[in-house]
Amino acid sequence: MVGSPFGAYSQWREQRRGFYTKWEEDMLMVAQALTRAEVGWIRQHPELLRNVRPIEGLIAPEEIEFASRDWHGACDAFHRHAANRSKEVQRVMRVHRDPFEPIMVILEADSPLAEYRKITDEILKRMPDEDRYPRPAAEAVRSFLMLRLGLHLGLRQKEPPPAARLPAWSFSDA
Repeated sequence: MVGSPFGAYSQWREQRRGFYTKWEEDMLMVAQALTRAEVGWIRQHPELLRNVRPIEGLIAPEEIEFASRDWHGACDAFHRHAANRSKEVQRVMRVHRDPFEPIMVILEADSPLAEYRKITDEILKRMPDEDRYPRPAAEAVRSFLMLRLGLHLGLRQKEPPPAARLPAWSFSDA
């Protein structure tokens, strides 16, 4: 069956978690892009087949033989399989977790800036010794500076209106 390696892997993930997520659908979309006619990277590299060996229950010798005879046909077949499977997964997939969950404490706080300040304080408290551990210390300093610069400079969700972006002076005034 075309696409059996993906099928086995995605079924393993589904059995482990109990449902499909956006991750499996995204993986199928990448598989489609890699096998797309004329531009797909895998489609452009039939020499990859030289390293493929049968794996019982995963890749049959007949599938390898088919791909050897007609590489583009095999890519077309997999591309169709990935497109159909993607639609099936889209119908049954669930949201695995709320993407805002990790930052919900900050979003719900009375003072989100104070919560970020606690993070920078914790970074300083746990700062490694720069003489014994120079790289981890440098990474901690980078994390500290990124958060503090973000706090002081303010990060906007969207651009200010055009009037707010205009400078108060121009070269013609000089």
